[in-house]
This record gives sequence, structure tokens and C-alpha cells, in this order.
Amino acid sequence: MSEISTSIAKISVVVNQIIRVELLPNALVDRLALQELLKAYQKLDLQLPVYFLNVFQELNSADFDIKEDFESKERTKMKAAEAFVVKSLSNRIELNYNIQLTKKRYPTKVFLEEQEALNWLKELQAKEAK
Repeated sequence: MSEISTSIAKISVVVNQIIRVELLPNALVDRLALQELLKAYQKLDLQLPVYFLNVFQELNSADFDIKEDFESKERTKMKAAEAFVVKSLSNRIELNYNIQLTKKRYPTKVFLEEQEALNWLKELQAKEAK
């Protein structure tokens, strides 16, 4: 499994078509970071759409003005589903709020445990394969 590092995250392919994005401690997700992540995803050269497993650290945060970039067609067309693993209560509240405001183009869910999130993505993948 190869890994790509950006200024805010480590990105790897966990299993077939599931990308794990682990945010670095204290990483701030802003427009520049989103652009950098998108370029990294494209380097993986996977068949689209893919499943995203995003793992947040305790002190990660995001700029409030990234919603438009996060929902861009270029980003959403590459996603089959997206799971967020968030242990911090404040990050969970913030993320759940933002998910409610985001246009639902693919399944999205917040989890406390990474294995539970990965299982959910695999279940979605299996349903899609039928």
C-alpha cells in the first residue's frame, strides 16, 4: 500500500477503492488544503468513484468557507461514499452540522471508531457490486 503525504494528511489505499485520509495533528482544512488533497487523490489513479475513510485527530478544524469547494463537482464525482472518524465531541458536532448543510450526492456518515467506518464502507461497496 503506497502512501502520499500532503501538508495536512497522509493518504493511502486501504483496500480496493477505499482511500484512507488521516489528518495530521492540528491540521486546518482550508481551500488550499482541499486543492492539495484533490491533486493527491488524482495521483492514486483509481477508477472513480471511490470510497473515502477520513480519520480526524483531536485538534483538527476546518475553515467555514470551504463548503463550496468541498461540494464542487470535481470532488463529488470522485466519491461513492464518505465516512468520517471523529473522536472529539466538538469536531463531531461541527462535522454533523456541516453534513446536514451539504448537498447529499453520496452516502456520508460520522463514526467514533475507524473499524466501524471501514465496515460501513465495505458494506456499501458490496451492495454496489450486486
